Parts: sequence; structure tokens; C-alpha cells
Amino acid sequence: MRRLLVLLLGVNVPAQVAFTPAETCSQCHANIPSPKGVKAPAVVGQFPLWAGSMMAHAGKDPYWKAKVRFEGETTPSARAVIEDKCLRCHAPMQQYPLREKGELLRLAELNEIGAEGVSCTVCHKISAERLGERSSFTGGFVINTERAIYGPHAQPFGMPMMHHTGNIPREGKQILEASLCGTCHTVITPTLDAAGRKVGEFVEQAPYLEWLASDFRKSNVTCQSCHVPPLRNASGAEVAQYIAHTPHGDGSVFGPTSPRKPFGQHLFLGGNAQMLRLMGVETASRTEEFLRGA
Repeated sequence: MRRLLVLLLGVNVPAQVAFTPAETCSQCHANIPSPKGVKAPAVVGQFPLWAGSMMAHAGKDPYWKAKVRFEGETTPSARAVIEDKCLRCHAPMQQYPLREKGELLRLAELNEIGAEGVSCTVCHKISAERLGERSSFTGGFVINTERAIYGPHAQPFGMPMMHHTGNIPREGKQILEASLCGTCHTVITPTLDAAGRKVGEFVEQAPYLEWLASDFRKSNVTCQSCHVPPLRNASGAEVAQYIAHTPHGDGSVFGPTSPRKPFGQHLFLGGNAQMLRLMGVETASRTEEFLRGA
């Protein structure tokens, strides 16, 4: 029923955008063990690692919700626009279809779909269109309308995904580019007076812009290099692993497939260990370890 509700979000939307719940993706992207000789969680399935991240909790974060309410109370005349702008990246599965119709999403309207946060088919459906351009910032990503699921690998075995979800796996190198992350991790907001009139602009968040000016860019170390790190052995060489398993739950793999690399660990570790701990997410300790090595 939940999947049906998500798919119905695309009905009567000109772009015909449809998202799939992460729970559906978990049928084939959960029970994946860590290869021997690799420093990684025992299970490196995309779904369980994502589920412990702030990406998965972006629509539930109580501190973020409180901040959005505060901003709305500070400038009541712009409350609707402020809420919708924040929900672009914190609840994209619910907000994007409304955006395509020119409608705004209000914080009080946040539902189960929006609360899933930055889910699998948000990032993996972002097209290469406008990435890196200013128009892509502040949640200006473009979701493809062809039900394509982009990944880093050539010639993906598409039948299982097409059969179980209706989505079509395709190679899309943009999934490895920092500019994809930059769509939500560059936030430029208008500065308003008490009447809600725009009097300027403010770069509220600039991780992508800072990366552009850093040595990391010059050495081709992208956002994904650290936040979705590939499996590596003790010598630093990338290690291949199966990216999916059959939906039976026993970890068996699809016959025509083979281990692939890069295999990105969907850890999405950042700096918000405090919120993860408050929400009872075990990834908090991993986040603290990540920060100690930053």
C-alpha cells in the first residue's frame, strides 16, 4: 500500500515522477556481507547503512524541524516559502512532485513519504542536467522522467529491478560526481526584511563551493570518496562485491551478475553524531570515529 501511495504522487504530474520507498529497495540491497580483508561493517548492504544515516532521518530530525518553525515565526509573511524551500532537500519524495505542479509543501503536511528523507531513488534518479550550475543549487536537482536508476557501473543486469520496482538501472557517472551532492549541499537563500521583501542573498551552506576551492578537487577526491567510500583492502586497492542479491532474503545472488567495483559504502557519515545519538541510531559511534580522523 505504501509503495502505491508513493507511485500515485506521480499521477497527473506533467513530469510523471515516481519514487520508490527504500523498503522496496531493501529486498535486494540489504544482505550483502563485507569481503574478507576489508575494514568495513560486517554487512555493507546499501539499505542498512543508509538507514542509519542522517540522510534517512533528514525528514525526521527534530532540531531541523524546530529551526524551520523558528524561521517561519521570524518572518511569518514568508513562512510558506521558507518551509517549502527546506523541504526540497529534507523531504524530496513528497516535495518534488508538488514542485513540478507549482505547489508548495508545508511542514505541517509532512507525511510518511516525506519523512523517509533523502531516500534511494532520490539520489539515484537525479539526471546530469544542470549539475554544477547555480540553478542546480538549493535543491534544484532534476529527477529523470524515464524511471531510470543511475549507478556507476556499465551494462547493469536490469531484469530484477525492472520486474520488482518498474525502475530501469542505467549507467550514470554523475552519481560519482561532487556536483550531484552540491545540489542540496549548496544552499543560497534570500535575505528578507520584516515584511518579507527580498533585500539580498545569503550563502547559508557551502560545502560544495568550499570543495571547489579546495585541494581535494585538484586530487579528484570527491564528496563520495569520503562519505560513500569504496570498499578497499589493507593496501588501499578497491575491492569488488556483488551490489545486489535475490529478494529471497538468503543472500544468494543473481546468476548473470558478478562482483563490481567501486562498491560504495552508503554510510553518509558527517558531523551530526549528537542527533544520531539522540535518535538512538547506532551509527553515532561510527560518525564520532569518522570525525576523529577528519
